[in-house]
Amino acid sequence: MTNESNIEQDSSSPDEEFKPKFHPIANNLSRFVTSIHACSNYFPTLMDSIVIERNDSAMNFFEGLKHYGELIEKTESQNKYRIPANHIYEVTKLRTAYVRSKLAADIIPRSFIVSTVSQFDYFIGRLITGLYELKPELLGGSDRQLSLSDLTKFETIEEAKEFLIEKEIETVLRKSHTDQFKWMENRFSVELRKGLESWSQFIELTERRNLFAHANGIVSSHYLSVCDAHNYQFLERPEVGDELEVDLTAGSIRDKTSGEQLTFSRIPQVMLSILDEGGLVPYIKKHGDFKL
Repeated sequence: MTNESNIEQDSSSPDEEFKPKFHPIANNLSRFVTSIHACSNYFPTLMDSIVIERNDSAMNFFEGLKHYGELIEKTESQNKYRIPANHIYEVTKLRTAYVRSKLAADIIPRSFIVSTVSQFDYFIGRLITGLYELKPELLGGSDRQLSLSDLTKFETIEEAKEFLIEKEIETVLRKSHTDQFKWMENRFSVELRKGLESWSQFIELTERRNLFAHANGIVSSHYLSVCDAHNYQFLERPEVGDELEVDLTAGSIRDKTSGEQLTFSRIPQVMLSILDEGGLVPYIKKHGDFKL
């Protein structure tokens, strides 16, 4: 006879993993690190599929030109084809598929940068919430006030407190990342940037995210001035009007206009170790502590 053991399968939502089980700050940090780890694990697979599709659609388009069209001019830089009217539909369909796949290969890597900064912003909001939960007396230092009519909308003091925290976080997250850190340093009486060597790289990343989110990666004077104000050292300085693109495989940002490369800053070794262990909580369980 063999002994059979009962195996219980956890059917809870993935978000259950991130509900407060330990210290709220450690829990939120663990969620943030795990989210970044998830993106770094699966994004390369996604990009591999997109690149394959782009290459296949390019091949199909150029083969379609040869099959349906007549080569009328050939130079070192381009070939020109005449497409008969009865085959314009087929060639246009192939060209549309190629253009879409090429755009996807350009746009989706940018979404990785945007998503990374968005996850950080969410983490900051949850971090502030956790700090107020641990030290509710700090909320008394907020400049935000409630009118009597506002207070009548809440059934308990706890609801009013949650409302104040929510509005406080909304205000903070509307600030620039530099001002967010200044606010946290003042509110919680802690030095966050002193000795932080990666600060200029962090600011460049967040400003680059703004370019990808709002300007299609086109370099602006504001982007350059903010990077300069925080002493970011460009390997090759882009110019206003240049377009940046992401090459995650090479670990760089490429200036599409000039062809120059801007390399990613390295992830600190302690962060890599935390990612390898599956998050902050598993890391501390195994190693007991960590040093920045």
